[in-house]
Amino acid sequence: MVVIGEPGKAVVSELLPSDHELIESLGGTEVILRQFKEHREWRQRLAAMAPGLTEKYPDQWAALTESGELLIVPTLAELRAKFEELDTPPGSNAIEFLDTDPSPWIL
Repeated sequence: MVVIGEPGKAVVSELLPSDHELIESLGGTEVILRQFKEHREWRQRLAAMAPGLTEKYPDQWAALTESGELLIVPTLAELRAKFEELDTPPGSNAIEFLDTDPSPWIL
């Protein structure tokens, strides 16, 4: 994909020929847009739950799977193992570190 634009102005994107093949291999535009929407909803649900989860499970990893199952584990390695056990790719789940001392993004 090629992106053309300037800061503060509308961005125009053009699909390259290889983009069409990739989109179709992923199920088509409608499927991809639906998956993005679902993932955004899972991220929002997990973000809403994060304050309470952080209090209950400080400095652990939380994930909300595509089936709605909440996973809480101490390490990323254990989270990856859970995903393998559930046969769900990590990228299809919402993941959050329940950080009790988050670093500021802007110093």
